[in-house]
Amino acid sequence: MRRVIFIFGVGLVLLATSVVAEVPSRTHSDTAGFVRGDTNGDAIITLADVIHLMQYLYGNGPVPVPVHDVGDANCDSDVDVIDVVYIVNHVFRGGPKPKCPN
Repeated sequence: MRRVIFIFGVGLVLLATSVVAEVPSRTHSDTAGFVRGDTNGDAIITLADVIHLMQYLYGNGPVPVPVHDVGDANCDSDVDVIDVVYIVNHVFRGGPKPKCPN
């Protein structure tokens, strides 16, 4: 097993204990026709969405559209670093899909 360290601005360090790969997840679109957690708009959730959200939150990156619905992966009505961690957990650890309860 290989340890990989990701460092995303403002001192956030995430550790992964396996080989890193982008694992697409296509089965979690909300009823509004968008994929919650897909912050870059390519219809799948990958590491690219984590980077996009971090750039938006801490580096003056482009806004996820719509911010509230797409960027709010854990459905707590805020778009913040907790959503980043939620997406990382889903992509790399098999955590729950970003979807609000109906």
